[in-house]
Amino acid sequence: MRTEKITAERLTENIQKRIDIQNTQPERFNARLNLQLEEVNTEANIKAVFGFNVGEWCLNPYGDVHGGVVASILDTSMGLGAAGICESNVNTTDMTVSYLSAMNTHRFYICCEYTKIGRRMIRCISRAEDKHGKVYATAMASFMVMGDEKTIG
Repeated sequence: MRTEKITAERLTENIQKRIDIQNTQPERFNARLNLQLEEVNTEANIKAVFGFNVGEWCLNPYGDVHGGVVASILDTSMGLGAAGICESNVNTTDMTVSYLSAMNTHRFYICCEYTKIGRRMIRCISRAEDKHGKVYATAMASFMVMGDEKTIG
């Protein structure tokens, strides 16, 4: 695991590498989400923003994004950033999601802020918002650092 502060360039490279690997496995869940890295900032607290395009498969019977998909995009976005920060695989240890409004638009942004980065645990808060900044859901999660990087596959 890295001990010095990570640069925005390095973090962007680490996250994009994981996304690229996930996209080589089209039948797996993370590839199906098709998250896109939009922005990384490491100036104060480390932050990452991911884009998510809503597909028909994401919708519940009422035409809104299914709550399980919302939780999954929050969890996966936060996890991608956590793994990029520590340059190791991570596992979600706990997560709390608050659903604030029905998600009924076609594109969302998952804004993640990493509030505690330790040797064994990383804490993150995130929000799902639209292009106007309306917040639809928030989440808090902890990720356990799993040690040395392993092959994803």
